[in-house]
Amino acid sequence: MQTARLLAAGTVPVTKLGAAVVVGRGSAAFETVVALVDRLPVMVAPRWVSMPTQPIALTDVVAYLRDVAGLEAALGQTFDVGGP
Repeated sequence: MQTARLLAAGTVPVTKLGAAVVVGRGSAAFETVVALVDRLPVMVAPRWVSMPTQPIALTDVVAYLRDVAGLEAALGQTFDVGGP
């Protein structure tokens, strides 16, 4: 959030896409989850894992970025992005 505020305070127009969780193969978090699922038949999870979130695939985020780049109507706007 602070980075978005600092960028928006500059002279270059900014469009902000916000996501709660971005999931993509190759990231440390993704690979850790895959390793846990592959190795553990049962796992005790903390309570916070049951909190509803709206994760989005990295490929979908890239598509949103592609679609909004150069779109004048999007300048200065904030969009929340997330999966189903």
